[in-house]
Amino acid sequence: MDVFGLGPVEVLVILIIALIVFGPGKLPEIGAGIGRAVREFRKATTELTRDITRDITEARAAPPKSDQAKIASSNDDSEKSPGDITKT
Repeated sequence: MDVFGLGPVEVLVILIIALIVFGPGKLPEIGAGIGRAVREFRKATTELTRDITRDITEARAAPPKSDQAKIASSNDDSEKSPGDITKT
């Protein structure tokens, strides 16, 4: 079991050092703070992924705006008869 490329012995040494430095009373608070930060990060990345996916889906569903303008102008031209077109 490797955690961030560290083996179980290295993780145990880090936990023991953290226990000595912060003490047993402070470790649960630190763990809870880290847990909240990870939860918020996951929530933000999930929302960002959802927004990007929705934007991509909407972009694929609708033709580009430049194509819409071409379609609209070609529809306007097709409704005119050849005699209606005047030179300027």
